[in-house]
Amino acid sequence: MSSINGAVGRDPQKLIGLLQVVAALATCIILIAAVAGTHWLYQGYVIKVSKLDAIRTSELIVAIESRFLKPSSHSASPLTDYLDAAALDRLDQRMDKFLSPHGILKVKVFSLNGTVVYSTDRSIIGQQNANNPNLLIALQGEPVSKLQTKESFLDIKSEQRFDVDVVETYVPIRNADGVVVGCFEIYQDTTIFRDEVANGVTMSVVVLGSVLLLVFSIAYLFLKTAVNRLLDAQEKLHDLAIRDSLTGLINRREIAIRGEQEFSRYKRLSIGSEHSPYSVMMIDLDHFKSINDNYGHVVGDQVLKQVADYLAQAVRNYSNVGRYGGEEFILVLPGGSSEDAFSIAERIRSGISTQPMGFDGGAVNVTVSIGVSLVSEDDDHFEDTVNRADRALYHAKEQGRNRVSVL
Repeated sequence: MSSINGAVGRDPQKLIGLLQVVAALATCIILIAAVAGTHWLYQGYVIKVSKLDAIRTSELIVAIESRFLKPSSHSASPLTDYLDAAALDRLDQRMDKFLSPHGILKVKVFSLNGTVVYSTDRSIIGQQNANNPNLLIALQGEPVSKLQTKESFLDIKSEQRFDVDVVETYVPIRNADGVVVGCFEIYQDTTIFRDEVANGVTMSVVVLGSVLLLVFSIAYLFLKTAVNRLLDAQEKLHDLAIRDSLTGLINRREIAIRGEQEFSRYKRLSIGSEHSPYSVMMIDLDHFKSINDNYGHVVGDQVLKQVADYLAQAVRNYSNVGRYGGEEFILVLPGGSSEDAFSIAERIRSGISTQPMGFDGGAVNVTVSIGVSLVSEDDDHFEDTVNRADRALYHAKEQGRNRVSVL
């Protein structure tokens, strides 16, 4: 968790990506749960309705076929002790006529010991199902239903059916005293509900998915707006931390960091290959105190700002120019020889001296002295190169100012 917080803190844009991942995972989990839950609810409803239908059907069978189904407290079977083949045929026909329109595929009648005493499928009469847990529950007096999908099924008309959804319901058969004497097993065809269940699940998922998409989209837009504002604030804070408030140039601390990076790069590239030198220029405005004394500090600030703008435009984009302090500026120029550095410094000196610095109500001529040093193999740090440039600047001022000195 701490690593995630750290990564987000360093790059708030990662928060957007993290939200997208979390939203996608959450949506998948919610939709999967919705599919499972909705399917379970629909399926439970189908089973419940089928169970009630099976109970009513069993009651009607007992009432209509009372000649054969005569439960008594003295019998272990709900069926009359004897039915000849003709009677069974007639019973089958009546069952077919009565049950088929209601989607009943098969009916079994069990005795108390779990023996099939009657079935619309004659081949299973006499079979034992004493170990059937649902049958045992029903023989204890509690109806039980379960939904199954049958790859193939022989229905009440002895026709083969394929891929059929069937609800099997075990319904207790009670005698006049309310004592359980047997059990029905009724098979109901619920395949017709399959599409309805699928459509219901699909509709629920579509609605829920749309709601989630709307919610996460709104959250994403709010968060993106907040992150963009945070990035803007971070950028402004970063600029405040690294830039001089008056001139807009990078400050002394930042130029030291970038200069040290350039020094490390020089040391790395110079190993086993030709040197990739860089030069440092220290630039100081000549007689700047007199400008403040004669024109005021407001004009002095305007002059500093104009000199800074000139320096920023005069050097290459990959060079670093900053305010070193007071009226001093520093330039770090990668690449080139000392002659190249001197040529650039001379161009800067000449350009400033020939460009009057305007202010409200007039203009003032400004000159600068520049000290230049080229990084040396003997330098251990960036500050060593800066110190030589500072000594070169001091030398230029001793020589009369408005000049360039290389050391």
